[in-house]
Amino acid sequence: MSEHQHGLFIDAERHQHALLVRIKVTGKLTKADFKELSPKLDAALYATHASQVNILVDISEFDGWEWRAVFDDMSLGLRLGAEFNRVALYSQKSWQGLLARSRSWFTGSKIKAFTHYDDAFKWSLAP
Repeated sequence: MSEHQHGLFIDAERHQHALLVRIKVTGKLTKADFKELSPKLDAALYATHASQVNILVDISEFDGWEWRAVFDDMSLGLRLGAEFNRVALYSQKSWQGLLARSRSWFTGSKIKAFTHYDDAFKWSLAP
């Protein structure tokens, strides 16, 4: 029996005017994934003191959540959503674009879905 990989992978890089946080989401997310992500995301946001923070989330390999992880995802979005200027969501599945638009109702961030990674990357770096 093969084990399906899942998780959240994060990195941050400074660009001229902003900090870009990139997150790659794979498989079906668990409560443990969010428990690991939250302090990493906090550290990326607050340690850099960037005047503008943008985020690029690659959900092209995202398969959904375990039921216990849905609440953690929503809580994290509500807690940190206003910290981001722009949120680019890369995916090739239409339902994931709907997810992006629904999130914009709960944050002050500009959120946009993309079907091409390069377009998402360029938009996430715009001032």
